[in-house]
Amino acid sequence: MSEPQKVPEEYSHVPDDGYILQRHYAASARLNLQHHLYRQSIGYLLHPCIPINEHMKVADIACGTGIWLLDLADQLDTNATLDGFDISADQFPHASTLPPKVRFSVLDGTKEIPEELVGKYDVVRVSLIVLVVKDGEPGGWIENLMRMLSMLSTTFLEPPQI
Repeated sequence: MSEPQKVPEEYSHVPDDGYILQRHYAASARLNLQHHLYRQSIGYLLHPCIPINEHMKVADIACGTGIWLLDLADQLDTNATLDGFDISADQFPHASTLPPKVRFSVLDGTKEIPEELVGKYDVVRVSLIVLVVKDGEPGGWIENLMRMLSMLSTTFLEPPQI
């Protein structure tokens, strides 16, 4: 019986930032495939009830490869601002390949949000964070990310008065 193949070092490293998956090219391909499968099954990138405006500001949290933000960039006006944030820049596309309205930055969603991001965005998107939510309690994430929404956006989220 043959011995099992040894896992190459670049595939076996687990980052010390709490993310239990890897960030090599195969992991990036997995994220991109997941994005395409979700988009195909859901049928849209931004929910149709979200109003789109010319100067829309969108943040994508835990953006990984940035594929969702790059797809959205094709659908929004050139005056839109699209910012991707992740705890690591390892999977960000190279800056030279980005449209002018798209930027990527490192941000830890579990920590206090920098003041310059508070109230800045019309839309804050987050997905696939189940593996990094501590003790199954997303409260800290939700509170931090809600602070990034503009007043208009938080008003939009209020339940209708009956």
